[in-house]
Amino acid sequence: MGYGLRHMGNRILCRPWLVLAVTTLTLLAAWPVPAQDAVKNTGQGQDFRAVARPMRGGLIVPGEPGYAWNYDTAGEATRAAVAYCAQQLAPGPLTVRCEVTELGGLLVAPGDRLPEMLRAYEERVLQDLRLALASSNRRDLITRLSTIYQKIGRYEESEALLAGLARDGEILARNALAYHWAELNKNLDTALEYARSAVAADPKFFSFHDTLGLVQARLGRLDEAETSLKAAVLLEPHPIALDHYGDLLWMRGKPDAAREQWLRAISSSKNILFIQRVERKLNTGKTKDFVFE
Repeated sequence: MGYGLRHMGNRILCRPWLVLAVTTLTLLAAWPVPAQDAVKNTGQGQDFRAVARPMRGGLIVPGEPGYAWNYDTAGEATRAAVAYCAQQLAPGPLTVRCEVTELGGLLVAPGDRLPEMLRAYEERVLQDLRLALASSNRRDLITRLSTIYQKIGRYEESEALLAGLARDGEILARNALAYHWAELNKNLDTALEYARSAVAADPKFFSFHDTLGLVQARLGRLDEAETSLKAAVLLEPHPIALDHYGDLLWMRGKPDAAREQWLRAISSSKNILFIQRVERKLNTGKTKDFVFE
């Protein structure tokens, strides 16, 4: 257990036929941002954010925008922004749909290639983090950078950042690396050692118990895993920990108990992507593995 409105003027000059739409976007950008994710805008440039607005025929139409920030990938931020916008759409013409209009401070105009913009945005944030890390070597920057690498599938780079700290006994790095290995189902003996050392160092931190439970489950130690995951949610009923506990209960043939934990996870989360994912499980009950977030 996951910025800023820059370069706006250039977008107006590049697309004069969108002056009206851009002016509208600029005015809307000054509005207070709803606390949809219950996370303050830190302005540090190290998370991913997006805005989506109701559109028809390439033009903005009246309706509430969807804001998403503090996400670990550009793709997650865009999906969340569209989902928040769609959630607020009043019944109306099917031709109105929510589309991404801002991505990390850049305006997204009709005809822009969003996949390319997403990749460029991710690389920009990664480069900012790498530069900051080169000048300060702060451990929170290491953890942030490794998390983004992991979420976008650059696993070797994520692991390389954490490995040295973990070998030196840094507990947060050990927990993060154990979680990472549990997700990939590799190095499980070392992952178990690292997860246990994290719990021993701080037995009151729920996330360490959650990681330990996931590693134990990977090793087939389901009784131990259930004990650890239950300990995590007793320490703090965090949505992700509740989701993991529910998954394990489902795998162990306890569907009613599993659904109870998934309902608790939904009710305690404000992350729309997480809520939608867990709701799908509630409806189908199908889960063969944990979702690592």
